[in-house]
Amino acid sequence: MNAEAFVFWVFAIVTVASAAVVVLSRQLIYSAFALLFTFFGVAGLYALLGAGFLAATQLLVYVGGILVLLLFGVMLTHKIYDLDLRTETTQLAPGVIVLQASAVDVWRS
Repeated sequence: MNAEAFVFWVFAIVTVASAAVVVLSRQLIYSAFALLFTFFGVAGLYALLGAGFLAATQLLVYVGGILVLLLFGVMLTHKIYDLDLRTETTQLAPGVIVLQASAVDVWRS
């Protein structure tokens, strides 16, 4: 395995693992920080594809703008209302069914 393939697999594993944490975590702040790693992983995959503009846009728009705004809103809301911000993962079974159906469609094409 060459270095480019190794870097690809590192970015792919980081992206998929952090996306799973975003979906399955019960703590909203953990989901937000996992989303940061998901965005960085996607930007790294764009860079490996040779799409430097998309990688830079991913970092500037999503990590630099949307994620910072989301974290600011979550942290500010948590401080004002002193709420225990937890997410409910009640849609796990339908999500797995949809994932399985889409994976089968991808492998057929």
